[in-house]
Amino acid sequence: MVEFVDNLFQMVLSAICTLVAFYHAFKIRRYNETAPVEESKISSMTFFVGRREWILYGLFTGECFLGDLFYVLHLAFYGETPENPYIPNLAWYASFLFLAILVLYVSGKKTVRMQSRLQLLIPLFTIAMAVFYVMDSGGIFDNALAAAVMTAAFWVTGGALEIERQNVKNNGHVSEKFSLYMAAFAAIVIEYALWTISSFWVGDSFANPYFWVDIMYSVNFIIIMIALKAAVRAENVEKTEVSE
Repeated sequence: MVEFVDNLFQMVLSAICTLVAFYHAFKIRRYNETAPVEESKISSMTFFVGRREWILYGLFTGECFLGDLFYVLHLAFYGETPENPYIPNLAWYASFLFLAILVLYVSGKKTVRMQSRLQLLIPLFTIAMAVFYVMDSGGIFDNALAAAVMTAAFWVTGGALEIERQNVKNNGHVSEKFSLYMAAFAAIVIEYALWTISSFWVGDSFANPYFWVDIMYSVNFIIIMIALKAAVRAENVEKTEVSE
């Protein structure tokens, strides 16, 4: 019962965040389409910036919603979790790809290049964890795919955080994008915590730390959304100032 409520809560929250994301994207588009002629130059510059980021966020939460929907329906009809959850897993892996692409575009695609040698530890970590999960529950292809996706997500968010660290060193302050990078990085860390805790399942009750960590992951949707709104607003102001 607790697992059903947990997944239902995450499904509803991810659905709301998806709707909000596409609302913001539509609102930005509507503003640009109705902007006065003298604002067309500014409008064209801000159009792709705001809409693209909100759509990527909406795809991130939308994929989470689809994975949760499968789980909720399976629990409702069969009263147990799916034995081989490949379908929801693919949706959740896709969500992290969209999250990585979101951070990539917000950072100006600077995170493709290695920003710190510490990033070389990322594939070592993800491969080691994949080996652990295979030894625990099997599923070589599934865990190999997860390792590839999470390596990319870790690489991009880690590089973005390193860029912010360098900005603090050079300018003495972080940008409005820092909170987004931290929230995205936290989402990846929490997901690994969920996978690891599930290897030591202690039952369908609130005594299981899995559900508390999963609630943290769900709430992080809102944190990412708030951080994205601040980052997009700052980016739009910057583009406006440049055009002037």
